[in-house]
Amino acid sequence: MQLPARYVWLCVLALAGLGVFAASAQTAEHPRLMAQTASSEVIACAWSRDGRSVLTGGREGMARLWDVATGEELESFQGEAWIRYAAFSSDHQRVVTVSSRDEKTTVQLWDVTTGKELGRISSPAGKLIFGLASPDGSTVATASPAETDEQGNKLPAAGATRIQLWNLLTGKEISHFLVPGAPATGSLLVLSPDGSKLFTGDFDGPRLWNVETGKLLRQLEKPDGVVNAVTFSADGRKLAWGTIPGTVRLWDVETGNQIQHFAGDYPADYMAVVDSVAISPDGRRLLTGSNEGRARLWDVGTGKDLQRFAASDDRTNSSVNCAALSPDGREVLTAGDDRTARLWDVETGKELHRLVGVADPVASLAFAADGRGIVAVSRTGMVWRWDADSGKGLLQPLQTSSSAAASTSAGSYITTVVLTPDGRRVFMNWLRGDQAVWDVETGKELQLFDSHVNGTFSEIDFSPDGSKILAASHGPKFSLWDVETGKEIQHFTVNPGWRPRFLYPEGDYRDGVEHLALSPDGRKALTSDSEGSTRLWDVKTGNQVRALKVHTYNFLAVGFSPDSLNMITENLDGSATLLGVKRDNEIQHFAKASRPSFSADGSRVLMGSSVWDVKTGKELRHFDAPFGTEPAEKLSPDGRRVLIGSGDGTTKLWDVETGKELASLYGFQDGSWAVVDPAGHFDADKIEGNVALHWVMDSDPARVLPLATLKDGHYTPGLLKHILGGENLPPVQ
Repeated sequence: MQLPARYVWLCVLALAGLGVFAASAQTAEHPRLMAQTASSEVIACAWSRDGRSVLTGGREGMARLWDVATGEELESFQGEAWIRYAAFSSDHQRVVTVSSRDEKTTVQLWDVTTGKELGRISSPAGKLIFGLASPDGSTVATASPAETDEQGNKLPAAGATRIQLWNLLTGKEISHFLVPGAPATGSLLVLSPDGSKLFTGDFDGPRLWNVETGKLLRQLEKPDGVVNAVTFSADGRKLAWGTIPGTVRLWDVETGNQIQHFAGDYPADYMAVVDSVAISPDGRRLLTGSNEGRARLWDVGTGKDLQRFAASDDRTNSSVNCAALSPDGREVLTAGDDRTARLWDVETGKELHRLVGVADPVASLAFAADGRGIVAVSRTGMVWRWDADSGKGLLQPLQTSSSAAASTSAGSYITTVVLTPDGRRVFMNWLRGDQAVWDVETGKELQLFDSHVNGTFSEIDFSPDGSKILAASHGPKFSLWDVETGKEIQHFTVNPGWRPRFLYPEGDYRDGVEHLALSPDGRKALTSDSEGSTRLWDVKTGNQVRALKVHTYNFLAVGFSPDSLNMITENLDGSATLLGVKRDNEIQHFAKASRPSFSADGSRVLMGSSVWDVKTGKELRHFDAPFGTEPAEKLSPDGRRVLIGSGDGTTKLWDVETGKELASLYGFQDGSWAVVDPAGHFDADKIEGNVALHWVMDSDPARVLPLATLKDGHYTPGLLKHILGGENLPPVQ
């Protein structure tokens, strides 16, 4: 039985009492450059036992380690999917993360000092990772629905839960047993700190089970709503849960009696959905986080709230997904949908640090016309140009006549960003405003397209010289526009043909254009629509030439080869086919698909983060794209290098022949930039007082050093110029 993904992350336990790990000996100081990359919605959080650092994780698929004193990022751990849960070992030497996607869950064990993965298990569909079951953190437990007992006999209708223990380092099962009458279909499964008791919360009510015998210990009082968050106290004697209607109750585990009830001061002062609950180590305080955008600290003895933390700037739309108390109870950690984690002073209620990435999310990339310079545009409308001759970066402000476009400088989210192949022009539209084409070199606005008149362009493609754009506005119509005049040159309308319209509900955009491409010679257009049809169009007449394939409700990537003679279409299975424009004859097949990026001679194509040989169809090299965002990908004109940008603000430059990373490029929200290579060389426009880039020492991973500290031997002016020129740099000192 497969369960929704939300059930997987709700069933992780509150970690307590992890044992001490033996730290691996450090033979020498090894400094590593850490960039403060952009973050996404934060779901999980934890506090280290020594109180010096905190851990966060979320939708970007990354867990991040932060310094409590400075608010700077110390390390990052790349999960397989959304990070649903994260925890420390007691000596701060290891980190455990739980990530899940598409009903597959992965538990990973990491070394804090090196950031390397030590081991993992991946659960098959239908299983729930619900907790750690050993002091050293190397053992985890899974729960899955069981229909038969150990002898193969069919169980009663109530079913059971099969508990399995696994070793993370080996990936092998250690042991397993059944908990009858507790089917793993509940919204919560939580293990007590000592591993002796199992809490299950489902529509039959909350219950406590003896893990060793599988016997029901206690049926607790049914809550007034669905239990959405639960935790045991550190000594395992108390249990607290929060519900979707916003109530929180504390229970005595041994007696089953309610100890305390927590609620607002008046009827309108409620928490709506409690997403997180934690008990202080001394058991005297309780912390909750909810979708009201606040965290509350409660007194267990009186049931009254002692402090409230406005843990989100937008209380109407953001949830506090996780809240944790420091070991000494003096600080609070909150994390939420507003892409931030925050540290608070309990006594004053004041915010101490905001843990948030400062890199700008990458939306579009291009190599300059000579294939040496690099252009990057962010999701907030900032444009960086790295010059190949000097190696320096430049933030290019965009001059605009639109008040809405001017708001991009304040961080307004851009929905569509497309650069011309040579990086000289860029089209952008933003969530609340107009849309325009700019000259990247001068920063001047070339043409403003009024969204109220022309519609909001959801998909566009440039002609090679940037003089025309092909644009669609969600529906079945799309047009070719002249950038200089702003006039419509040609209009196209998708006709679903013989398929009877009465079979579809009113307003169904089954024929809405999802992806499109303009041939380099400007004579043909290619579209894919919500219905799954891929269509070839004659630009001069505006007529459909033919529909290539039909795959119901499959949004297919499309593109043309540089000579305009061939076209690429994505297939239903995620592969891609290169077809002749004239006869639709299959020329080549590729195992992966995404928007194609060709080399200038058409011999190589980048798709699905892989470079392919067009003649043979063989994959030449695959590059790992980060989880959590649709990557921006670009192949250099000579086909020798690849750019991959991500939502965390990192753009990586790769060598196709060797597969090696050449450099990481960053554009930060304050307009500064940095280039870093794997060896530790760096170039930046700001060294003194740079808060976006800093050093971390392997011998003390909680030790942060300013960028200027290790300037000698590492600072390399014009670093990107040397890299693009293929130079061998001397080792860092």
